Amino acid sequence: MKCIYCNSEKVNKHGVLKTKRGKTLRYKCKGCNKTFTKRNSSINYRHRKQHLREAITKMYCERMSLRGIARTLNVSYPTVVKYFRENAELARKSNRKRLSEKGLVTSYVQFDQLETYEHTKRKPVGIQLSIRHKTGEIISAKAGYIPVRALAVSKAYSTKWNKMANQSNHTIKMIQETKKALNTKGSTISCDGYRPQIKLLKNICKQSFITIQPSMKEHKKIDRVFRRIRQDVSRLGRKTLSTTKRLEQLQNHLDLYTDYHNVRRAA
Repeated sequence: MKCIYCNSEKVNKHGVLKTKRGKTLRYKCKGCNKTFTKRNSSINYRHRKQHLREAITKMYCERMSLRGIARTLNVSYPTVVKYFRENAELARKSNRKRLSEKGLVTSYVQFDQLETYEHTKRKPVGIQLSIRHKTGEIISAKAGYIPVRALAVSKAYSTKWNKMANQSNHTIKMIQETKKALNTKGSTISCDGYRPQIKLLKNICKQSFITIQPSMKEHKKIDRVFRRIRQDVSRLGRKTLSTTKRLEQLQNHLDLYTDYHNVRRAA
């Protein structure tokens, strides 16, 4: 047991704390002289709506908006946003744990890119996705800015934006995460032949066990996952021009959906 304030291991039992939910052990730290319980370090500490945490995740990953969830559950919008951000952080940790513990080991991976916008077509966003071909599980999904392609955008703006938008950063993160899930005996990565992506793959996977296959002969599996993401992630819908307001929130949504798609929906 460590102190939640100073991380000291010099902690002793300090009686029992009586609450409405029952009794819980109390601890005292010799380093900082503060008292605490196990509940203090819980993510649900002092959260009155903690019973709605799972419902918010499920409803949001089934295409309901944050404001729609707030109206349905009869809670305030800031409460739903707070739980969404906390749930995204928990999902991110869960995804990393599965990769580090080899919970997604595979020998065949498919890569592809999905495009959307941040608020306007002047700010395009690319989502690099890798899936486990056998089961359709999402290994990694990373969002980042990409160069402008719209003809309506002025040359001056596109030049300025393209300098800021580094297409390779989120792709590199996705490839590095995907490598953790690959078999060490021999693995294959299949992509759609996009040259910048193949170049990055060759640079990162140099002197490695991975075979790069720039073709999408068996692309039905990843297309199915793409359609499901378009249907379930409200920020990526295309019946109207659905966009995201902030790139950070889009990444949170993708991390939450990845955990939901791989673990909770299967259960």
